[in-house]
Amino acid sequence: MPVAAALASWHASGLQLWPAWRRLEHWEDCAIECIGMDLGAHLLVLWAIYTFGHGCDPLLAELVDEDAQPRFGDEILEDVARLAFSLGASWGASLTHPAV
Repeated sequence: MPVAAALASWHASGLQLWPAWRRLEHWEDCAIECIGMDLGAHLLVLWAIYTFGHGCDPLLAELVDEDAQPRFGDEILEDVARLAFSLGASWGASLTHPAV
């Protein structure tokens, strides 16, 4: 599907992401330079802690090993996490109101 056709079907809220998407490469390079190539794995661990880390949820131990590495995922999932993080950074940088 061509990009223009895909974007035409988005509502105004989705279209707000397009400028951030166009700056994505800069923010992904910045994140990898600052945090390293393990960024995707770190994001998976942070997701697991955020989702299951409240209290003593045994599922957290199934998802994160003793060395704080994810027991789940693959390169594609890590790439999606890295991309989402970078898109969020790019979008956040474009906001004009203070962070909450």
